[in-house]
Amino acid sequence: MPRPRNYDRPVLYEILAYIIQFKMDNDGLAPSVRELMSACGLSTISAVTYNLARLEEAGLIERKFNTPRCIVVVGGEWRMSEGKGA
Repeated sequence: MPRPRNYDRPVLYEILAYIIQFKMDNDGLAPSVRELMSACGLSTISAVTYNLARLEEAGLIERKFNTPRCIVVVGGEWRMSEGKGA
């Protein structure tokens, strides 16, 4: 997994790894900000938002602000599991 430029905080790597694992486990659905906050041990939503912005600046994720669970991992591809509906 590539690390962001100016990598200076392990939390960035932890957040990115959690997003990827969550998407793999949930047919491409991204975690919510609150799920990220809880899973990565961050104390505020603004801390998650700040770190997501840093990952986006590094070109590792994209966010679409008009949809919920809007995190897209650049280069990631997710497929529905068989039997889970279309």
